[in-house]
Amino acid sequence: MGKANWTLGAGGLFAVGSLLFWTGCGGGGGKKVYFGNLEEGSSLESPFKVVMKAENLIVEPATLGVNEGHGHFHIIVNAMLAGPSQPMPKDEKHIHYGDGQTEAIMDLPVGQHTLILQFAKGDHVPYDPPVYQEIHVNVTKQNVVDTTHAMVPDTSAAAKADSAAGAAAGKDSVGSAAKAAGAPAKKAP
Repeated sequence: MGKANWTLGAGGLFAVGSLLFWTGCGGGGGKKVYFGNLEEGSSLESPFKVVMKAENLIVEPATLGVNEGHGHFHIIVNAMLAGPSQPMPKDEKHIHYGDGQTEAIMDLPVGQHTLILQFAKGDHVPYDPPVYQEIHVNVTKQNVVDTTHAMVPDTSAAAKADSAAGAAAGKDSVGSAAKAAGAPAKKAP
């Protein structure tokens, strides 16, 4: 096969460059989401941490409803970008972070994976134009997770009240449930 030869003036190069930039980042009128700790082609051991970042958007729980410029993250694994006309599916390929999470631990098998970080409104309907980043990662090793010493977050009403009370007092409430049980507090990584 032969190589294609392209001749573009400065204006054409600018237009093509702009199109490629907006295609890769999701157009969104200055709105941008991206993986804060992963890059295109990253090689990883699984499980791995994912940091989700947003610019010119407010990350909030889905329970706060549909508010322009606000929403939450979804990670799509090895599937197509979700369209803007319907709520995003919720399954093993479409992971919802509807509580407003900005970090997560992902556990994927060894191999190549496509990850799409997509932002959606409180009703789980993606923005139009879509606000997303797509990257490809290579999981090189599957680690065994030792769950005998894992910290499991306490999501009980008492723990939430304790956390809210600590936040209201301006204190770091990470591990306060462990302190109450007489165990040393550990901060999340």
